[in-house]
Amino acid sequence: MDGMLDLSRVVVQGWSYGGYMSLLALAKYPDVFRAAIAGGAVTDWKLYDTAYTERYLGYGSDRDPVYDESSVIKHVDKLPDQPGRLLLVHGLLDENVHFRHTEALIEQLIKAGKPYQLQVSLLCS
Repeated sequence: MDGMLDLSRVVVQGWSYGGYMSLLALAKYPDVFRAAIAGGAVTDWKLYDTAYTERYLGYGSDRDPVYDESSVIKHVDKLPDQPGRLLLVHGLLDENVHFRHTEALIEQLIKAGKPYQLQVSLLCS
């Protein structure tokens, strides 16, 4: 497959958990993915539905290290420094992944000086 894939054009995209995975993919493999489009992404498991997260990540105070390590927020420093490589999309009516996830990510992106683009939908989930 050598030469069959143009790595300057590979983009990863996902919504909800797929948005979470696209963010992690760009953070962990910035040499493979040119850009990521993360829609309604889960960025911090502490902000997500407890019934889901407790089933898979545990509950109680011993869960904090697991939640923190698997959070996208923990990996912001690994996201690319070049503009045009990260697009965040979120609907304000999303009842599953609240906009607070995107807001928390943006706060950390700004602190780290990481570029991003944001598209917010006022009437969509």
